[in-house]
Amino acid sequence: MPFLLFRQLVAAVAIPGALHFARKECPVSQFGKIRWYNGSKGSGTIIPDSGGDVLPFRRSDLQDNAEPKTDERYSYDTSDAIGGRKRAINLRRQSESQTVEQQARAQRG
Repeated sequence: MPFLLFRQLVAAVAIPGALHFARKECPVSQFGKIRWYNGSKGSGTIIPDSGGDVLPFRRSDLQDNAEPKTDERYSYDTSDAIGGRKRAINLRRQSESQTVEQQARAQRG
């Protein structure tokens, strides 16, 4: 029996592309504006530009140490939280020039 398992493992490694399923796709960043942020609680919400539900986030999800302000633009990724509700993670502040460039790309394409 152990020999059979070893043969299966060798066959899986020897076949090109056999471990293709292990590759992970990079998440596509989304964009939105901060709806509110409570510094004492360390939590807030972001409104997606694409519409849909408002997403919660925590202070630990911010990429920089600065506290976000209402209506500031951020890019973010989403993740499933406990209970199946989505939340924003990896929030990155967007500068004014990045925002203008993104709007130009959206109009072109």
